[in-house]
Amino acid sequence: MRKFLTIICFCAFCLIAWAQPEAKVIKKECKKFTKAGWMVAPVVEPMEVQIEKEIRMSKAGYIIAESSKIAKDYTTAKTHAIAEAKKQIQAILHSEISVWAESVLQQQIKNSEITDIEQFTSISKQHIEGNLSRAEVVLECYRIVQNKQTEVLVRVVYDIETTKKAIMHSFK
Repeated sequence: MRKFLTIICFCAFCLIAWAQPEAKVIKKECKKFTKAGWMVAPVVEPMEVQIEKEIRMSKAGYIIAESSKIAKDYTTAKTHAIAEAKKQIQAILHSEISVWAESVLQQQIKNSEITDIEQFTSISKQHIEGNLSRAEVVLECYRIVQNKQTEVLVRVVYDIETTKKAIMHSFK
């Protein structure tokens, strides 16, 4: 029983020690945003929660794109910023998927599984364009700039591994 409690205490200490650097990064990032004048809308999660979610997703291998836009009102700026971030993700996906598709094709051509390279590439591009709506906003903040316009900053994430699996599934 005593060994069990010792092990639990040691594990708890390790967990706290492991989480501290991440907490410091989150606080540092929040301070940076606050000093730059960024605020979070009342209906959005607190900035600490958003940054923690972004860090967790970046460690999980998600693609992250950032965009900021200025407009007269919050909603317009947010919509344009999200659209711009999705365009960035689409560009990243096209390049990463083409490299990945080439390696998959090289491997499977040797095994004579895939014969139509153009079909595989077109399916990949269609899948990217069709599923870009799954991109998720993980950071959303705003600040008031000159002439009382609103600047909105968003960071959008997208899971590339799910896309790769879906492309492979749809081709088979």
